[in-house]
Amino acid sequence: MDQPDCPEQGMDFEFLFLVTVVVSALLALEYLRRIRSGQVHGLYPLACVQTVLTLGNCGYFFTQALQALAETDPNDPAAIRSAYAAMVSVGLDFISALIQWQLVQSQRDSGQPPQEPITS
Repeated sequence: MDQPDCPEQGMDFEFLFLVTVVVSALLALEYLRRIRSGQVHGLYPLACVQTVLTLGNCGYFFTQALQALAETDPNDPAAIRSAYAAMVSVGLDFISALIQWQLVQSQRDSGQPPQEPITS
């Protein structure tokens, strides 16, 4: 995995991630407003956005865990165990998000889109 050559590149990536999350949250709020006003019906698009955001978050935090593992002192077994535990935790979250995505897709394919937001 390529590391940023300078701190500014890492900050740009983190800022872009933050902007993506904020824009996605604003779009979700707008969609909820449109549901309340009766302009649209069903929560399928909202469930898709939520699941995709969860998958994106897992990817981001997995790269952070990999970076922490790479920067861990090889002579510190507690730090190495902690870094591996973080990777396993994010990996399990990622698997959960994939299962959630499959659930949303199977509900759509069966003609029964989710009627309420899926919580993770």
